Amino acid sequence: MCFDSIQKENSHLIPLKLPHAKIYYQDLFELENSFVSKIDLMQISTTFLTESVQLVKNAIFLFENGYFDNAYYSLRQSLETALTMVYLSDLEKHKREKELVKWKEKSKFPMYKQMIDTLEKQMAIFSDVKEKMSCYFEEIRRTRKYLNKYVHKQGFNTFYVSRNHFFNKEKDQTSEIQEFEFLLKSCISAIAVFRLCIDPFPVLLMDEEIYSRTNVYMSDAFSNEFIEKYVGSKNINNYKRTRIYKDGYNYFIKSEKRLPAVLDITKNRYIDKSKIAEILSQIHLLRKIEIQAVVIAMMSEKITKIILSDLGIEIFFTNIKPFRIDWNFTVDEYLELRNKEVLNLIMENVFISTINLRGDKFFIEHNKKFDLEEFQEFQTKVKNKFKEVEFKINK
Repeated sequence: MCFDSIQKENSHLIPLKLPHAKIYYQDLFELENSFVSKIDLMQISTTFLTESVQLVKNAIFLFENGYFDNAYYSLRQSLETALTMVYLSDLEKHKREKELVKWKEKSKFPMYKQMIDTLEKQMAIFSDVKEKMSCYFEEIRRTRKYLNKYVHKQGFNTFYVSRNHFFNKEKDQTSEIQEFEFLLKSCISAIAVFRLCIDPFPVLLMDEEIYSRTNVYMSDAFSNEFIEKYVGSKNINNYKRTRIYKDGYNYFIKSEKRLPAVLDITKNRYIDKSKIAEILSQIHLLRKIEIQAVVIAMMSEKITKIILSDLGIEIFFTNIKPFRIDWNFTVDEYLELRNKEVLNLIMENVFISTINLRGDKFFIEHNKKFDLEEFQEFQTKVKNKFKEVEFKINK
């Protein structure tokens, strides 16, 4: 038998293009950025959430390249990984640590159905969410049951050879694409709801009244479009009846609502120096680093940006437009500057200087030079003003 007559390993693959693949990737990016904000659960939950999202991305890739059963298997894995995240998060700390050790060592660990049963018996967060959203969780159960048919190769439509049979080769593939998209959307939806079983921030922060009363959290709010597309208004209203959501809402609604200029600092790190009076009226709502940035910005009209040198990620912008486009330093520039004291260091079209305030070092970016006497006076004003503000807050 000559080599050419031997079928290649991909001879039965039928690649199918998902017309909305790019949109699904954008939606998955939104889901992936709904980081858990609970300190004790942040690392483990973020890892499992990211893995669940990656499995859905893998499913899209596999389906488009013809590996349809692997795609369905990856979707099922995404559900199991997301549920494992909930299972571990819903346990008390000492039990969680024991179960996590079992999981890491690949020893006896509950399967999907067992995790559901345990979570229901615990009468903790998950059981309450499942009860309030019972119809929704029945949809998740049906989705997983359907995925199992593909994973276990039940039905000739799950066979590559049947799909590639000459009777089926010219068949319109629209129904296969629609079926996969339905299950894909269902899995994205389920991961989102499982995520909400850990903390309610992605939905809480959608409410402007809550958003304006909160500090910076790792999680981003879900967009209205995301919720409508993947969860639905009826299901999200049922979620808002849960204890986890109501407790969060009742906690934050009692807090002082931030004025727009103060909210801009908290959420966007933007300091509008034309609204300093408004900012100072609620200066007590800001973190120490934010207060320091405000005070530095107040003391000179030259300053466009303020950057905390120890982190390099705490960057505050002012309403003074900078002369350069880049908003940060390169890694090499940062490493070179972090241990230096500089004044009017030229970088592109702007100047960089450093100022120390209560043990914290800041890079300040300014469009125009400081002369030495002016800068010394600026430093003194900053330190005195910060003392004054601190005194008023602690009074």
